[in-house]
Amino acid sequence: MPKVKTPVPAKKAAPAADTVQKLRIQAAPYNPRIISEDQAQRLGAAMDEFGDLSGLVVNIRTSRVIGGHQRLKHLDPSWQVVKEDHADATGTVAIGYVETPRGRWAYREVAWDEQKEKLANLAANKHGGEFDG
Repeated sequence: MPKVKTPVPAKKAAPAADTVQKLRIQAAPYNPRIISEDQAQRLGAAMDEFGDLSGLVVNIRTSRVIGGHQRLKHLDPSWQVVKEDHADATGTVAIGYVETPRGRWAYREVAWDEQKEKLANLAANKHGGEFDG
C-alpha cells in the first residue's frame, strides 16, 4: 500500500505590525525631565546622524559599546544576542536583542570610525535634558 503524505498546512502571513499614530500617544505629564529648545534641537540632530542610541549599541569596527554602558554592567556574557542584518542611513549593520531572564533588551550594531563613535557616545550621554526638581 503506498504511503500517503500528510499535507503541510500553508504558513500564515505574519500579522501586520501595529502602527503608532501620532494622535494616539502623548507625553506623560509627570515625566521629570525637561529639555531646553537648544537641547531638543541637538537631540534631533543626533537622532538624524546616529539613529537610536538607547538599548545596547556596539561598534563592530572597535568592539566598543557606544550606548548602554550602565546596562552592560548588568548583562551576563552567557546571554544570547539574537540579531539580523539591517542597513540604514545612520550606519546600522545589525539589529536585534539580548535575551535575558528579565525579557528582551534592544541591541544594535554599527560600523563607524572612531571619531563618529566618540561623537555618538557624547550624544548618548549629553542630549537627554535635565531633571526637573
